[in-house]
Amino acid sequence: MVLPSAFGGGSERVFFNLLKEFDRSDFEIHLILIDPSGPYLSAVPSDVSVHSLGYRRVARSLPKLVKLIRRLNPDLILSTIVHLNLAVLLIKPFLTKGTKIFIRESNIPSRSLSFGIKDIIFRCMYRILYSKANGIICPGEDIKQDLESSFSVEPKIMVVIPNPVDVDSIITKMKLGKNCLKKDRMNLVAAGALTRQKGFDILIKAMARILNIRKDIHLTILGEGEERTNLEDQIISLGIEDFVTLKGFVENPYTYFYEADLFILSSRWEGLANVVLEALACGTPVVAVDCPGSTSEVFEDSSQGSLVSVNDVVSLARAIEDQLKKRQKKIKKSLLPKRFEIRTVTRCYEAVLTGNLA
Repeated sequence: MVLPSAFGGGSERVFFNLLKEFDRSDFEIHLILIDPSGPYLSAVPSDVSVHSLGYRRVARSLPKLVKLIRRLNPDLILSTIVHLNLAVLLIKPFLTKGTKIFIRESNIPSRSLSFGIKDIIFRCMYRILYSKANGIICPGEDIKQDLESSFSVEPKIMVVIPNPVDVDSIITKMKLGKNCLKKDRMNLVAAGALTRQKGFDILIKAMARILNIRKDIHLTILGEGEERTNLEDQIISLGIEDFVTLKGFVENPYTYFYEADLFILSSRWEGLANVVLEALACGTPVVAVDCPGSTSEVFEDSSQGSLVSVNDVVSLARAIEDQLKKRQKKIKKSLLPKRFEIRTVTRCYEAVLTGNLA
């Protein structure tokens, strides 16, 4: 298994969940980290061999990566995240011929690769390299369809397997802390990197709109990123500093998810948002933007929350208000569909990797 680092992104969480659960009678697992840092290092099981390359950038690590993989001579390589997937496929001719490469596509590439010269190059590389993979794992149908329609990837090498959620671990962690949020308010929580993709500017506008009607709510956004200054300026310009908190990176977000009255996903596009799955596992309903991606595939009934149109501030504000009217404090139980639970998902991964998919 190959990762850029052990930092706290959604793709990393997927891999570290799989690390714990893979059947050791079928797999001897080695974890290669390009950058040997991040909070998830402490979560590596003791029987997993960790190989650190010591680079910040994937491109610089390629000669050392080739040398290490040739030495390990694995049957299978599993990687995730765009630039690393492309790098692993690029070095495939230099690896032992029998080594199979499986990649996990974490996003909607036609949307995430549409902003500059670098993305144009990446899009060309997708068309050339992705067909070289032995298998491509897509967390949702929308991702699979995007790879087929936008990059001409053959459907026969793609399979849809959702992200794994360790519900038992989340339930334990969500009860470790308490009173993270405002006691005298209805609490909204959102989480993710502070980037344009996550649409927190849209959520802040919706929050300002709701505050024109009621003042008993508070929004807490967990995460860090390049848009922090812009979001802080937006909050100040709207005069809602007392009602919105940019909390920064939180190592255990599950207490916040659990204590929230609603979780909000405001993204402009997504792959399959782990935070939505995790909030539902905490028993918290979600108001999510039905953006390009696979978020809509999660929802099975109204108890889980609701979906609204992308980039629609008015609809987002209205949906939040409607959901808050329904909320009653009660003992929470998981709202996550069983198909996302870690054991179910890992068995699907194992079947694909070992060639035993029915």
